Amino acid sequence: MPFSFWIERWKGIVEKGLKSVYSETYIPISLKLPFPYIGQKPMSVTDWIFSIYVAGVVFFLLRYLFTYIRLRVLLRKGCAVSDVVQETLLRVCEKYHLKTCKAITISGITSAFVCGIFRPVLVLPDKQEIDEKILLHELLHLKYRDTLQNTVWSILKALHWCNPFLWYVFRRIENDMESLCDQRVLERLEGEERREYGTILLDMANDTYARVPGTSSISNGGKNISRRIEAIVRFKKYPKGMALVSVCIGIVLACSILLSGEVDAVDSISMGDYTPIEIEELDEAMVPARLYRCETVAGALDTYAKALYHENGIYMATVSSLYKHEEMVKQMEDNTNEFLAVFRWPKGEELEYCTDENGYGVYNLQKKDENCYEASLVMYTYEVIDEEDVYGSVVIPVQITQELGSWIVEECGKREVYDHLIDDSNISAAKEWSATGKSGSVTVSLITAFKTRLDINEPDYGFRTCSLTSDLKLDAEFEHAWVYHAIKYDSHGNSLERKPNERVVMQVLGLDSLDEVKVFPEPMNGSGSSTDAYYFANESVDENWNGTVITGGGQTHGVKGADIVENDMPNVYKARIIWDGNVVEDLTLTEVGQ
Repeated sequence: MPFSFWIERWKGIVEKGLKSVYSETYIPISLKLPFPYIGQKPMSVTDWIFSIYVAGVVFFLLRYLFTYIRLRVLLRKGCAVSDVVQETLLRVCEKYHLKTCKAITISGITSAFVCGIFRPVLVLPDKQEIDEKILLHELLHLKYRDTLQNTVWSILKALHWCNPFLWYVFRRIENDMESLCDQRVLERLEGEERREYGTILLDMANDTYARVPGTSSISNGGKNISRRIEAIVRFKKYPKGMALVSVCIGIVLACSILLSGEVDAVDSISMGDYTPIEIEELDEAMVPARLYRCETVAGALDTYAKALYHENGIYMATVSSLYKHEEMVKQMEDNTNEFLAVFRWPKGEELEYCTDENGYGVYNLQKKDENCYEASLVMYTYEVIDEEDVYGSVVIPVQITQELGSWIVEECGKREVYDHLIDDSNISAAKEWSATGKSGSVTVSLITAFKTRLDINEPDYGFRTCSLTSDLKLDAEFEHAWVYHAIKYDSHGNSLERKPNERVVMQVLGLDSLDEVKVFPEPMNGSGSSTDAYYFANESVDENWNGTVITGGGQTHGVKGADIVENDMPNVYKARIIWDGNVVEDLTLTEVGQ
């Protein structure tokens, strides 16, 4: 059962008509601290209900604290146990290999108990013969720190004071703790001693039971003691290896509780939940949009692209700021009459002919800081004009930022429309390095294309293979990045009197810093690149030469983010220009804008 979904759904229904200060309609409930607190004056009915709950928590915590402090004050009036009792206590510890603690006697109590976590005290009844088996029971409580466990359950009881079912659970836990201690005692006793231990419990069957936080007592009320005596009759030692079995059971239960619930909840939300067709369904459809957010940068870009393609407002809300959801709901309600569907979200006239045939492209993803990225999202269009297929591209500059632990996407510039398919050969550069010398200028442009695991085709379309028709993938990862260098030498406007007569050679080396020493290799014929950031090109000079030399090269990098641009790329480039076999000049290229 996706409990978080239904809790958020009913919270949204209740809060929509209120002006609460402790909860917002479109901000998911989140647990920030283990204890509730009130930071502002309550304003709505739900605020007052929560205030009453907080008051109850404070009341029970103070009550438990007062009871414990009063008991500790009372214990200060206790007297040290007699030498006979002390010898008996030491004998029990030695016999069963247990540790002891400070022991006192006090009048007015009918059964022994241990009080305290850090400085425990064994409290025994005054003027009453103490059986070794009672001492053994309390020393086992001491060994297994049951007073600490009792304190934890008391705190949880205070937090859940308004839940009768959990109070029942906590009572069962306390009884189980005593039954487990009985089991440990019986495992150490033999024959007739076990029958005597049951008789001791039977004598306590009419005792009243009032457990104080931070204590453990052999007595837990007549009704519970009767159950414990029945367990003694059925007593059997646990077989060896039960501790390991218990640990395995605990691990299995913990995994199913802590790991599987939210995953199952996400899987239980279908495409239909994101596409309401009636206005009454809109509020429910917005629940997954604020609960199941984008976990990765790739997932955020995938969701945004699909939101545009499908004109789906719920998709768009999934990747938009939670603080804009109320405004978005109103806009979707206003669009209902125009688009005849509540979930429609206008994608803009630029994307009127958007198609899923080529998917979408992610280019030049750059990391600005730990919580901010920028990229160019490319959507592809198709239409038939005069019986001819016309393909186009729309480049959308976007910014991806973190909000409340998830990623959101916002457009951060003007959309650019092209009448051709954009790819890594003709998109604007992510970074650029340049230098101008006597013979001309050299420019190195860096272009990156990121590919996810959402591919629907083989690389027929290069990096434009991300599906627009599949379900949302909020945790999508980038599989690899294609890093392409476009390099151009332009001799136009040079100040040298002599011009090349036969051939121009351009060589470019990538360096980590200006201090790095790298030697240009011997010029080679043709154009190309190598894996060590070396690029070269030869150009024959004739009457048709346009004065430029162009080359480039690319590599695929395994990557799960945009760090490839920041970490694996050269910081500086050096270029050498050769005319007719003679070196004309060496240039150092620096990043534009730095």
